[in-house]
Amino acid sequence: KPVKILKIDIEGAEIQVLEKMIKDQTLHWVENLFVEFHDRKMPHLKEVSMRLRHELGRIESLNIVDWR
Repeated sequence: KPVKILKIDIEGAEIQVLEKMIKDQTLHWVENLFVEFHDRKMPHLKEVSMRLRHELGRIESLNIVDWR
């Protein structure tokens, strides 16, 4: 069954979780993704966060809400 809403707010660990979900294509089961990237609090995550935002945007079936 598809997942209607997935909320991720895990203080920097979103990078590893989202990378794995992109790799194994589990995000294709998610309709709405609410994610808080922590690149403001953790500047070393800025580059990878931007890359992930771009990759997530390429998944057509996924509606993304990126809050700060």
